[in-house]
Amino acid sequence: MILLIHKDNKLKKVYNYELRKQLTFSSNLSIPKVLFSLAKQYPSKKLIWVNEVFKNDINVDYLSQVFHHRRIMASFSVSGNYCISKQIGYIEQTPFIKINRNVCFPTWMMSTDIGGIFAEVLNSLCKQIKPYKDFDYFLNTLAKQAMPKGLFCYSEPKLLKHSITAKIDIKRASVYKLFKFVRQNYKLVWSFNLLLCLMIFENKMPLIPFFRALFFRRYKEKINIDKIIVTSTKKIIKKKEADVIIPTIGRKEYL
Repeated sequence: MILLIHKDNKLKKVYNYELRKQLTFSSNLSIPKVLFSLAKQYPSKKLIWVNEVFKNDINVDYLSQVFHHRRIMASFSVSGNYCISKQIGYIEQTPFIKINRNVCFPTWMMSTDIGGIFAEVLNSLCKQIKPYKDFDYFLNTLAKQAMPKGLFCYSEPKLLKHSITAKIDIKRASVYKLFKFVRQNYKLVWSFNLLLCLMIFENKMPLIPFFRALFFRRYKEKINIDKIIVTSTKKIIKKKEADVIIPTIGRKEYL
């Protein structure tokens, strides 16, 4: 396991957890670029990122259960906020954005507070996903693009040892990021729908973010992670049993 400790969108330290050894990295590179670089150096490792504030709260003993096969990407937002605002609900047609934070829940909404992914996945996506400087935006884009292609993405509270109140500044989702994200990950018509919903339901008219987003292109890269074989380390239940309750009160003739 390779552990990346970051703060304020800047990488602070990188550790090889098994060897208890600190690794060198270029401070000029963004966190996503360092992730791709580490994935090439350690293609069989899982890469775990964590905010410096929570570095002592990682539930290391549970990581093997979370990442029980190599197509899993998981994270957890301590504050419950993400870089993509809840206004994405105006156009998102899936149940993945209404996250139950008390259990493991499937979602493409990723957080930089704590999370992880296998190096094999990053190596498969290095040519398709742009390594944005904004670490939050990068993680959400990666999950949004790869989840429909077979990447299992989750919000997993057990990545941390116990329930933690937010010790970090609450992230404020930017309307610019929202429109950019919608433009790059949805059909063009959804950008107009989002603008219309904000005007009707919130009395807002974010024309500048809307028009700026139009200069971006939608992702059309073909993503294929089929070469990553799904082999779970969880035990397979061979003997299946089920208890059956038959209501019999007042139904003697049927017994």
